[in-house]
Amino acid sequence: MKQNIVIFSLILLGAMCACQQSTHTKTSETETQDSITMDGAIAGDLIVENFVANYKGTINDQYPISLEFIKFTSTVGGSYKYDGKNTSLKLKGSMEDTGEIRMSELNSEGEETGFFEGKMVGEKITGTWYNKKRTKSMPFSLERTSIASLQTKSDILSDAMGQFSLTSITGSAGANTMFDTYRENSQWRSSSSGITSGMREEYKNELSDADIQLLNNLHVEVDEQLNVHVYAGLIELVNCPFKAGEMEYRVKETDKEKMNLKIAGIIPTNIINDTHLDLVADDHVDFSGTLKGGFDMVALNNMILSYYPAERKFELDLFYGVCCDGNILTFQK
Repeated sequence: MKQNIVIFSLILLGAMCACQQSTHTKTSETETQDSITMDGAIAGDLIVENFVANYKGTINDQYPISLEFIKFTSTVGGSYKYDGKNTSLKLKGSMEDTGEIRMSELNSEGEETGFFEGKMVGEKITGTWYNKKRTKSMPFSLERTSIASLQTKSDILSDAMGQFSLTSITGSAGANTMFDTYRENSQWRSSSSGITSGMREEYKNELSDADIQLLNNLHVEVDEQLNVHVYAGLIELVNCPFKAGEMEYRVKETDKEKMNLKIAGIIPTNIINDTHLDLVADDHVDFSGTLKGGFDMVALNNMILSYYPAERKFELDLFYGVCCDGNILTFQK
């Protein structure tokens, strides 16, 4: 009788273990298919997923702050503000697999004003804040209040839904010429430079009212169906319909040796590349009739549209298919 009880107990124990193992496997598969359950984003000290989270806490135990934290691969970003204040400071940095975080604090002009260095463990981030010259430091402590996944393309574009305005156009032509058009204190500035007699000389570009109107009206929009559009006013330059597992690949050239290296390196089904998400690649475009003005831009026939989740920005990379000339248009909320 005792032997039968032992045998029955062993069978029951084995069944319970098998059930637990089956349940665990099913949960893992569900998390893979449906992104992640948000409490599963952090396992102990190891950061395992991409996400956007909100935190509340203090600097020096006396300055309450609210912080948005975005993690995508090894890059992190977001913003924070002191409670009761309307002005936010941007954050940009990196995170190790162990949870170690290093972020620069940036003002509205993109200038470094301080640093955060700390570690994420579970739902908390603790560490030290430093001023710009690192002559002053204060401890900070943050606790997570909410979190959402950035694991899939749908997650990422859902977080990006809305309008992104043009903030800058940078580019180069040949080996010597560089140009830069950017917004500073709500005003557009434009300059170009080239090498003359071994010296780089810079000159200002005069922007007309029509130029400024065009720059102000260039924007990217992510609609409710997660389609991505690039507009110049009412003119649609790029239309990228949502595809869950791949990018919009419109490259007609099939010989990689004849492609620009940027295009040749793209794999349509490998949409996540280190810090960004590739959305569209095309080797037959012509925006010269629309993107023209007192600001310098080079002619082009190739383009790649990418999104950087940690910085919440789009980049439209326009370039020649056979050389190095090109422009990058940056759009941010």
